[in-house]
Amino acid sequence: MRNLASEIQSELASPWVEELDPYAAEMMARFLSDLRLEAVRPVEALDGLERAGASASAWLHAGYSLENGHEDQLARRALRRACELDPDLQYAFDELSKVDPAAALAVLDRRPSWYRAQGRVGEARLRAALLVRSGDERGAIAVLRGVLDASELPQGYWDELRELAPDVASTDLVQRSRERTDRGTMLAYVADLLAREDGPSAIRYLADLSLGARVDEAVLVRLAELDPERLGFVLAERTARMPDDAHNWDRLGDWTAEHGRAEAAFQAWWRSFEIDPDMATHADELWLQDPVRALRILARKVEAATDDEVWGDYGDRLWVHGSREDARAAWETARALDPDDDEWSAKLDASSAGRWPL
Repeated sequence: MRNLASEIQSELASPWVEELDPYAAEMMARFLSDLRLEAVRPVEALDGLERAGASASAWLHAGYSLENGHEDQLARRALRRACELDPDLQYAFDELSKVDPAAALAVLDRRPSWYRAQGRVGEARLRAALLVRSGDERGAIAVLRGVLDASELPQGYWDELRELAPDVASTDLVQRSRERTDRGTMLAYVADLLAREDGPSAIRYLADLSLGARVDEAVLVRLAELDPERLGFVLAERTARMPDDAHNWDRLGDWTAEHGRAEAAFQAWWRSFEIDPDMATHADELWLQDPVRALRILARKVEAATDDEVWGDYGDRLWVHGSREDARAAWETARALDPDDDEWSAKLDASSAGRWPL
């Protein structure tokens, strides 16, 4: 093997080698490197690649062979060289991160394309993992905490931070999340983290968030899963604190309906309908239960309306429920508010001709 390598090396010094195209020269350099590695002459192999100006893939090939041969120091040299030549060669980075995480961090500093494609959270998680392997847990925690405001945080993020710094996960992280009550998914993840350590604390945390002026549905859903009874108290308290919020009454109606209290549910839904008929998610059920009451509520709402669509929709409701003359009066008002909208004239003409106008 040594003689063969020497013969090839001598042949490579011949003038004809200079006439080879780059690909052929690269293949010859790689082949000679393999021979030297098999002959247990790894330093000569790498020096030969350096002299030949080998590509990143050739250095990666040598580094991978050295890594499998437990030549870690030389493997690091080869893999570092591969990444220097082509930081976008992700497989070279993956191998380098196994033997030299500190050097892999330097590759990330060059921001290769595959790294940027992972997004802010993906970048942070990868960098944090390398920092941990490099012995810098404090730096890893700082990196992970730096992406708390990202729009989406996968579940694995919380697990990683919890393993690194449970005190941060259970105190500082929770406190910072309180400032972002518009991020329901994020808050629900915090609750999951707390629930694994202290279920009652997670419930208190979610209940406290649920009483805020703004609450994300994900928070309410998670509280319902952990303590459905507590959710009922929270929703009742929200309606007491914010009696003119249609959403709160709607949610309370849903909760009471789920717990078999149909009459109480309809009372809450009617209150939601009275506040804002357009926001009531159970409007169809309310119309079926008591159309006269629903019409009376709508009549109060449209009195001050200046939008022709509001009056037109009111007219539609009146027509369906048999108040034909009142419906025509509502469409007349709608046409007066917007004479250019042909819809109201068409409905008036159809109703006058005895045709169904809707």
